[in-house]
Amino acid sequence: NINKADLCASFEKTATEMLTENTIKAIKQINKNEKEKTNKIVLAGGVSANSYIRQEFEKICKEENLQIY
Repeated sequence: NINKADLCASFEKTATEMLTENTIKAIKQINKNEKEKTNKIVLAGGVSANSYIRQEFEKICKEENLQIY
């Protein structure tokens, strides 16, 4: 029998990891171009409404020296 709370928490964690990892990859790809460097990330919609996702993005942004809005 699957515990719904555990399933939801696992999904949230996995989705958050995918979002943060892909965002950092995208920033690094953008920053390869000397003319278009950035250090800013904007969270909006459902992402910004989720406190766990916001918390994880804040951690990643501190580690990567990025600004988050």
